[in-house]
Amino acid sequence: MVSGKILIVEDEEENREILTLHLERTGYQVLEAEDGQRAKEVLQEGNNRTTVDVIITDIRMPKVNGLEIIDYFKEYAPDISVIVVTGFPDNKLSEQLVKKGVKKFLVKPVEKQTLLQTVAELLP
Repeated sequence: MVSGKILIVEDEEENREILTLHLERTGYQVLEAEDGQRAKEVLQEGNNRTTVDVIITDIRMPKVNGLEIIDYFKEYAPDISVIVVTGFPDNKLSEQLVKKGVKKFLVKPVEKQTLLQTVAELLP
């Protein structure tokens, strides 16, 4: 069994549930947020800012979009690795994300093994 705490930021409930299911079945503790605003709140709760190991976030979301929340993560929790999962990949976006310090960029739908391997690579 593996261990680690993962925050999933995804506005599409079905996608969020699938990611959570894959990660929890593997042994990870998972926190969920339906948008960037809620992700900020989750990180500020208890000791989450210091105990979350990886953040998996979508880009296109209501309220606070993925690019805005990545900026927030880099300022507020710079030691947490960020994985972007999006259904709308493009090279310009990839370049922007790398400049923002995003570690990995995955395209939806994400294969279970790809997800688990990517998370494992980024765990401290």
